[in-house]
Amino acid sequence: MNKFIKNLMGLVAALVMAGGLSPVLAQTAATPAPTAAATPAPPAVVIDGMVDAYYSYNFTNAANKANGAGNLGTFFDGTDGSYTLGLAELKATATQGLASGHLVLAYGQEANLAIGSAVPGIDVEQAYVSYAPGVFTLSGGRFVTWMGNEVIESTGNWNISRSLLFWYTIPLWHQGVSVAFAPDSTFKLTGYATNGWNNAVNTAITTDSLIQTYGLSLAWTPNSVWSVTLNGVDGPGSQAPLPVIPAGLNRYVGEAIIGFNAASDLTFALDAEAGGENGIGTADFWGADLYAKLALSSDYSAALRLEEVSDNGGTLGIYGLGIGQKDEGRDATLTITHNLTSAFTVSLEGRYDYAVVNGVVPGPHAGPFTAHSADQLTTTLDTAIVF
Repeated sequence: MNKFIKNLMGLVAALVMAGGLSPVLAQTAATPAPTAAATPAPPAVVIDGMVDAYYSYNFTNAANKANGAGNLGTFFDGTDGSYTLGLAELKATATQGLASGHLVLAYGQEANLAIGSAVPGIDVEQAYVSYAPGVFTLSGGRFVTWMGNEVIESTGNWNISRSLLFWYTIPLWHQGVSVAFAPDSTFKLTGYATNGWNNAVNTAITTDSLIQTYGLSLAWTPNSVWSVTLNGVDGPGSQAPLPVIPAGLNRYVGEAIIGFNAASDLTFALDAEAGGENGIGTADFWGADLYAKLALSSDYSAALRLEEVSDNGGTLGIYGLGIGQKDEGRDATLTITHNLTSAFTVSLEGRYDYAVVNGVVPGPHAGPFTAHSADQLTTTLDTAIVF
């Protein structure tokens, strides 16, 4: 009996102990063991780029026994009679959450002209960081300009050669900051404050000019047919060999770019600009480019550009014409492009330029081109691959 009672008391004690420990055990089981702090995921990195090469033949130079003298007024395809590397470009974009970093390295003729290098080399075309909380995007560093309907890379344009407006009237790149506001996919407003035009540092040296260069861009795409972009820039800057703004002066330019998708295979665009320089008086200028692009088939397209730029004070130096007179540059450009693959294209372009001085087309031996011709005829074969 005593043995039975002892066993029963032992069983009761065991049950009591088990009941007392069960909440502790339950709490221990429900609370996971502490772990090390989670490390952020590495940034997503995208690498891409392009290579662009061309051969240009200048009929005006050849007619005057000056083949190889170069194409006047075409800039990034300015070498005549030689197969030339236009641009080799490598892009890297790293994104982590709301932040991103962008780096574009460029090599070739276009890079040297765009960045203003005295010798060929690898140039930093863009290097900036961005932070995009919600509808705002804040960016800072070196970036290409917001002005113009054309870009440095030929693969981003309808034509191979760049327009006169692209080179003579607007900047190519800036170093500074920007703030963009984009509440939806149809509207974007961006403000800029930079060190100047094509400058890494501030070059303003007089109190008559703005210390910084300021800009504004408004892009509106109400539907799939129309797009409207309004751009503006005002400030000092630029260094040779780029178009130079005289020290102590500001250049200001207003621009309207309108796109019209007339049909699935036909698109038009208009780029109209007007501007001037403070302190020059009659140093005002204007220009307009009319573009049309027609898809001839799934892998062929044709693009036409008609252009006129008028420089009332002669300050732009169109085609190298002098200061103090009314100079005009006019050109017509037709480009046929064949997409051999989705990434590789071959383009054949013909371009006709002619100059007008004080309202008159210069006579024989009085123009700005080779042998003082009043006009110039060039053709360019371009190959480009995007990867």
